[in-house]
Amino acid sequence: MLLILNLAKIYRKFNFLLEKSKKLFYNLSMKNFEEIVEYFDELFSENPGQRDFFLKLIEENSAPSKLLSVGCGTGTFEHVISKKGCDVTGIDYVPELLESASLRRRIPGVSIRFFHMTTVEMRRFLKNGFYNIISCLNNRIASINDEILLKKFFFDCKHLLADKGSLILHLPNYLFFKREPVVYLPVAESIRAKMLSKIITSNTGEKKLFQLVETGKGRRISVVEDEPIFPITMYDINDLAKEAGFTKITYYSDFNGSEFIPESSEWLVCRLI
Repeated sequence: MLLILNLAKIYRKFNFLLEKSKKLFYNLSMKNFEEIVEYFDELFSENPGQRDFFLKLIEENSAPSKLLSVGCGTGTFEHVISKKGCDVTGIDYVPELLESASLRRRIPGVSIRFFHMTTVEMRRFLKNGFYNIISCLNNRIASINDEILLKKFFFDCKHLLADKGSLILHLPNYLFFKREPVVYLPVAESIRAKMLSKIITSNTGEKKLFQLVETGKGRRISVVEDEPIFPITMYDINDLAKEAGFTKITYYSDFNGSEFIPESSEWLVCRLI
């Protein structure tokens, strides 16, 4: 009886967080992302190192390799990979970004699709054991700001992956950016704009993310303001991955495979199998 009561409490807690996260994601997207869609491709453009990193992963699998991109944004990178023969599914909680992704010109015979979906909904709508690669790049994992939902994300990714499939994460190295109460994260920059990000820690220990885009004309557009964040480190990833059933983790400081040094690397790229 006690076990049943505990399970019921966990279930109620999860459903509360599920509804909370949906409201958070969808309200955030409608308020803050409309004005930066035109700059998104520039700020988060694919680069040769990133492309080659994923092409090597794709070659490890029988064609067509299947990729799930979590937080796909405007789909620039996803369209590049799909042209290499990969079957691509992109999900994002920001409808404005997804609309831009879907409007891109598609080449006949290319397999790619985009869905309006949060991480908490993945296993409800996507097929278990289907994907060879799951990616969550450009610190989009930061939008999962609850420890229980983070655990669910790692568990769900493990179930969605095929045997020997890989989960690829790309985020700032918070062991390097550990100064408090204010942490300034790496700047995403293009010719026309740059995105500035900082994390402020309150007296209670709660961490909040602030992001804005500054255009070349000096206009400052708020993207995220006073947003709760759970900045995970390599040690958190180790624990979450082990609990979810991943057995191998490899860390790099970039997509070129450079050595990851916890005390000095600004970025963290990791592969979980």
